[in-house]
Amino acid sequence: MGDFNSSSDAITLAEDQSDNAPAGRGDSFGEDSEADAPALGSSATNPVHSNRDTEPMKFGAIDVGTNSIHLVMAEVSAKGDFKVLGADKDMVQLGKGGFQEHHLTTDAMESGIDTLKRFVKMAELKGVSKIKAVATSAVREAYNGGEFVDRVSREIGLDLRVITSEEEARLIYLGVRHAMDLGRADNLIIDIGGGSVEFIIGIRLC
Repeated sequence: MGDFNSSSDAITLAEDQSDNAPAGRGDSFGEDSEADAPALGSSATNPVHSNRDTEPMKFGAIDVGTNSIHLVMAEVSAKGDFKVLGADKDMVQLGKGGFQEHHLTTDAMESGIDTLKRFVKMAELKGVSKIKAVATSAVREAYNGGEFVDRVSREIGLDLRVITSEEEARLIYLGVRHAMDLGRADNLIIDIGGGSVEFIIGIRLC
């Protein structure tokens, strides 16, 4: 996804967090839970209403893109308020050298693994209990993308989910919607990434 705003990424992460998901860095998105994810502050996500622990939860989001890998960490309160605990990015260029052939090179994968290890360590030092990681165009279109995902799981213990272009566009829209007032009109949002361009049309229903 494009480098839009780390704060909006953190809100998108919290909004997509399933209320019943177990703790741990291997908490995956899940197709159905994302589509039906309740909004922040609703009874389904608010620990006050669900009788869960009212202590703030710390989440981490990792975006594995074609050019860069981004990390954002946030603390989300029971009321849905959040604050960013830290963020980082590394220009790994995962798609370099093999993007046109739909192939992740060995050097690119090694660089990606090293960055993800560092990011996971950073999250642990911040006390982050849950990490969600997604990969976009470079991994999605590479014929050996599954090999990279397997290595991330085996060597780091991190579930890296490869999302579709449609899901990528949905998450981009959520981030933009939280970062700025889109007004009452329909909207066209364009995200220019390292390996893909998303055109998102938001239609106001009421």
